[in-house]
Amino acid sequence: MSTSDLRYPAASGGDSSIPPVVTPHYGSSLPNPPSDVSQGRPTRCATGVRFLKTIHGILNIVIIVALVCVIISAGVVSSGEARAADDVDGDTSAKVSAFHTRNAVLVFSIFGLIAMLFDTIIHVTKLVHRLPAIFDKIFIIVMLVLAGIYLILGCCAAAWEKKMRDKLGPLDALSHKGAAASAAFFLFVTMIATIVDFVLRLLNRSSSQSYNPMTALSSNTKYYKEAYSLFQQCTKNEDRQDLANKVLDEASSSGSDTSKITRACSREFEQLMPHVTTPSILASFFDRLTQDELDEFIRDRAASFVLEKLLTYLPNVLSTESERVHSSYERLFECVRENFNDYMQESGTGHIIASTIAFLHPLIISPNTNEYESLIDGGQTAKKFAELSSDWNVLDKLRQMKKLIKKCSVHNEFVYATLLRTCGYISEKLYTKLVTHLCEKYYSNINVQHLLDKCSSFLFEVLVEFPSNQRETILYPLVFDQIDEIYLHPIGNFFIQRLLLTLNDKKVLEKIYQLLIHEERFGKLVHEGQIRLLITFIRVCERFSCHYEELVNRLKTTIHCTKNNTNEFIPCVLKLRADNADTQLITKEGSLVVQALLRADKVDSLTRQSFLSLTGEQIASIACHPSGSHLLCQLILKSNLWPILRQKNFYEKLNQMYTKMACDKAACWFVTQLWKSAITIDQKLEMAKSLAKDLQILRSHTYARFITYEMNLTAFCSRPDQWKRSFETVLKKHSLLDELDDDNDKRKKKKKKKT
Repeated sequence: MSTSDLRYPAASGGDSSIPPVVTPHYGSSLPNPPSDVSQGRPTRCATGVRFLKTIHGILNIVIIVALVCVIISAGVVSSGEARAADDVDGDTSAKVSAFHTRNAVLVFSIFGLIAMLFDTIIHVTKLVHRLPAIFDKIFIIVMLVLAGIYLILGCCAAAWEKKMRDKLGPLDALSHKGAAASAAFFLFVTMIATIVDFVLRLLNRSSSQSYNPMTALSSNTKYYKEAYSLFQQCTKNEDRQDLANKVLDEASSSGSDTSKITRACSREFEQLMPHVTTPSILASFFDRLTQDELDEFIRDRAASFVLEKLLTYLPNVLSTESERVHSSYERLFECVRENFNDYMQESGTGHIIASTIAFLHPLIISPNTNEYESLIDGGQTAKKFAELSSDWNVLDKLRQMKKLIKKCSVHNEFVYATLLRTCGYISEKLYTKLVTHLCEKYYSNINVQHLLDKCSSFLFEVLVEFPSNQRETILYPLVFDQIDEIYLHPIGNFFIQRLLLTLNDKKVLEKIYQLLIHEERFGKLVHEGQIRLLITFIRVCERFSCHYEELVNRLKTTIHCTKNNTNEFIPCVLKLRADNADTQLITKEGSLVVQALLRADKVDSLTRQSFLSLTGEQIASIACHPSGSHLLCQLILKSNLWPILRQKNFYEKLNQMYTKMACDKAACWFVTQLWKSAITIDQKLEMAKSLAKDLQILRSHTYARFITYEMNLTAFCSRPDQWKRSFETVLKKHSLLDELDDDNDKRKKKKKKKT
């Protein structure tokens, strides 16, 4: 729970406006899923290289080797020697012709060798899927007939060998007398191997090994592993989403073993799932899991996290896939209900029970929100929940869960807390009963250690979220009295943060403010406490207009910013918690605090004045830092201070810095945002003139060349008047559209007032 847990910049897949600190181009093509199921057909044995490892592949190799030996054995005997064996006088019981036997053995052996080589090649190369289904049966029948012929030829070859022995005798001058015996032996080997191979194929049911595009990949998951490896290389959200859609769509198709594949690639699927943008894919994935497979998922620790992630993102598809999700959820709920006690006793399965309960009041995850955006937002944006129809029987399911929890001998705080929170949103009566039961059975004497405990803190974070007698009479007074012990504690700071985010009573915030603003406490909070708590405290005070200006001034004093020098406030905050303030320009913590200050509806005078006084060199140095580039992009995109800065001389300050920033890996994103946010032709001209001086350098630079394309600098240098006219036209169109939007907003407001 330390600040080192924060990863910055934010993970991709959230706010698309957050510039990744990587090259903005990805040239590799995305992998295509294997061929469609409709283009294949069932086969009686494995295909691909895996065929050689099966019993059929091994027997094929045995048959090929045996037939080669037969051909060699029969071939070493010339036709003249065979005729000589037939012409020599002698007594023998063998009535076969050595000449005709030799020729028949060679012909049928060569035919069999060609057939087996053909069979092996079409299975290894998977060409067998392009042949009609009747081909398998015909080929099996032909080979079984051929096995019978080999039996006859083996007997004939044995008779041929006897004939030569009887007629010529052991002292005969003819060579290769043992060739007939060798041919007979290998013919019998070929016959036995052929019968075993093709009888097994005949007994195999095609449906049991029906062709799947993922055959040979389902077991070793090669396709999914490679797809995830490519996913990690993608730098564009569009590429990530396209790849995630393809992979999950393939895994949830009717020809795939969704359960088996997911359990084998749980880590990969857990990372891919947040990037799936097609609603039907997630619904199909959930719908493919039977109740038994869901039970296997929950008991499999790795696969259970995939299921939990799936339940997190399914609320986003309820508007279009409600029926399928409902039927799938019923199977999951029934599975959890039947195995509730087992899951509660097993380690690591409680979070699935919690996710199942939470889905009864499904939270819609915004695609433009991530961990850091939620932190900087500070609870300003209200959460959105999907509404479930009466068919879901939500209250009935909550009552069933309540009974199961009461009967269960295992007390899982996280599961109980999730049930409490869900009931708090849906049923006040049920929530009150659960709180009463909780306090009577487990927490009859609540103390500060309960708030600081890793497990029980889940419960008390919920108790401060919804109104109850226990919250007003026990928890609030306990927090006020024990604030020193709580706010710096690794778990207690999360409890205070949760309390601040769920507050709706300004009087309580006033008391907490008076406690935390104390000079010594606030100093420890700024320099030692969890940065999340400081940011949340700043944002909540701003939202409730609770001594916000005073808080910012106290922050200035605490970070030892010179009282008379307001201009240095932002640079000082950016160095917050720096190991070496002289060399370290920006810290992760400082960047987050400045973002919190900039996100205010009305930016305080100290922050506004400090930003206005920044020089071009200072802005450029901030932009060249990854965290600083992200900060400045957020300033342009989401801060109410940006329109004020844009009207001032912000663009003019950077006149000599554009080339330097355009060639920097981090700052190039800031330059791009500056270009897009310029609303006057003069601002665009300033940037174009400054960058046009170094056009050749910019065009050859890895990062800057994309900015030259965006600004069309080549056209500016060759045809400046035409360039100016085209951008003036674009700006006029944008201005007209903005005016239309403003008019529509005004009309909507008037209608609301009339109603």
